[in-house]
Amino acid sequence: MSFANMKNPKYSIIVVHYQGTVSHDIFMRGMESIKNIDSDDYEVLVYHDGPLIDLDVIKESPYPVKPTDVRYNDFGHSLRDIGIREAKGEYIIHTNADNVFYPNLIKGLNSALDIAQLCKISIQRDIEYDPDIPSDQKIVEIRKYEALFSDNIIVYPIYLMGVHCMGAAVMTLRDFKPGDPVVKSLMTGYPAVPYCIDAMQLVMRRDVWLSYGGWYDKDRDSDGTMYRRFVREHRATYATEPLGEHWP
Repeated sequence: MSFANMKNPKYSIIVVHYQGTVSHDIFMRGMESIKNIDSDDYEVLVYHDGPLIDLDVIKESPYPVKPTDVRYNDFGHSLRDIGIREAKGEYIIHTNADNVFYPNLIKGLNSALDIAQLCKISIQRDIEYDPDIPSDQKIVEIRKYEALFSDNIIVYPIYLMGVHCMGAAVMTLRDFKPGDPVVKSLMTGYPAVPYCIDAMQLVMRRDVWLSYGGWYDKDRDSDGTMYRRFVREHRATYATEPLGEHWP
């Protein structure tokens, strides 16, 4: 369990909460999922949209809840922008109050970064010892292939819970039986375009966020629009297993 005053965490989890849009039980479910993350290398920043707030949210949340002075009413994007600027972590993780993380979230992200680093090392050694590549071309080839493995962005799969169809976002179905109350569908985050990736799926370095001016697009589907740009310009490293759930 981690709190927002932790010094120099690797990850900052930014939670956005809207007055009256999720029940208190659902909010607490999301908070409990964060508490159960099997790591201590993260901080949690929870923002509430607007000055009016259910007192139970403040009293029972395991993490401090910060209400804003005004209600932005822009799908949580202004709250995410505030969080990016106030975070202390190296990487930013976004989520809504009704979504759920799995306990292995941090381990899964770190594993993806480790695999990317091993790939870079392997490529570098293969090129360095390849007699068919001229010496003056080796560094060029190394840089070209290293660019395929980014440590600026990690994208991880999630399960869409209770969603029958979201266009091309639904890649496959898991554990679905006729009559089940919940449809569980996998969204890979690949490609990173609108309706194929959710705000919680892309984890990016805070300094890269700030280089773009934070969460600069406040349109409804801005996560897909911005994420497409980020991945195009920086590439991404992809985790292979679902690390959370998106609940509509």
